[in-house]
Amino acid sequence: MFKFLNPQYLFHLLSPCLLCEIGTREKYPLCKECWEQLPWLKQTIQRNDQSVLVACHYAYPINRIIQQFKYEQKLHYQTLLAEVLQQLKFPKVQAIVPMPISKQRLTERGFNQSLLLANLLSKQLKIPV
Repeated sequence: MFKFLNPQYLFHLLSPCLLCEIGTREKYPLCKECWEQLPWLKQTIQRNDQSVLVACHYAYPINRIIQQFKYEQKLHYQTLLAEVLQQLKFPKVQAIVPMPISKQRLTERGFNQSLLLANLLSKQLKIPV
């Protein structure tokens, strides 16, 4: 009952979907229809002794979301991308290591998108960066 009095909960409930901007959000930053239309893959790819977890195919709309996050400074997409990544079954890890970017890219963008995402995931999963 008191959950409805929480301003953050009300904002989340009344905020439009980040993709279609029509539907209202539920658990995720997208409406149910847009969430289900993401190009889900949820797969582990093995190469030599390395494992790579993949949440989605790099196809619409996730490719556009990533491009806007990186190049158009749509930093609010980090919450959506973190939610997408949390759908993966992570093995027990000791730390999150963001991909470094060159000084030139950092100067152009003004931020390291993988560091922003790593910091958010670190808080949510309680894993150090």
